Amino acid sequence: MKYPLILKKAIPDSFHDHILKVVKDNEKSFIINHVGPGRKMLYNFTDDVIEEEKKKLFIKFGIEYPDVIFQPNFYYGNHIGHKIDGAILNSHIDKTEEGYVHTRINVMIRKPEIGGNPIIENSKLDIEEKDAWLCLASLQRHESDMVHGNTPRINLSLGLLVKN
Repeated sequence: MKYPLILKKAIPDSFHDHILKVVKDNEKSFIINHVGPGRKMLYNFTDDVIEEEKKKLFIKFGIEYPDVIFQPNFYYGNHIGHKIDGAILNSHIDKTEEGYVHTRINVMIRKPEIGGNPIIENSKLDIEEKDAWLCLASLQRHESDMVHGNTPRINLSLGLLVKN
């Protein structure tokens, strides 16, 4: 398979709508991310609907569940990112546990008018709403380009540790 792996229209409308409802219902629970301006996060959030879709997405990307461990902690869990005009995801590589790859499936829930595209190892990905992409977060440098416009970038990031 060619990396980075992208699944176009990876989630059903019902799941997309569920995440938008989660964002609306938990608006006051988002925490400002001081790494850069215009960023806030809903850290370590999950429910049965998210966990079921997470399993489906990891399998679609060829990652079977016996090969993963769950880390229900702040760093490795599921997050929802919200970025407004002028915000970016700074270039970085995530930490992991020895013998595992910190792996994330990201889903674009809301795409801004301009920007907000993921960049992995200096390659900008062409991602639309409901598309998913696999990020080997502890192996590859990743970031996003700047968000422009009135529509925020809302990204669901589903995390697991996968055995090397």
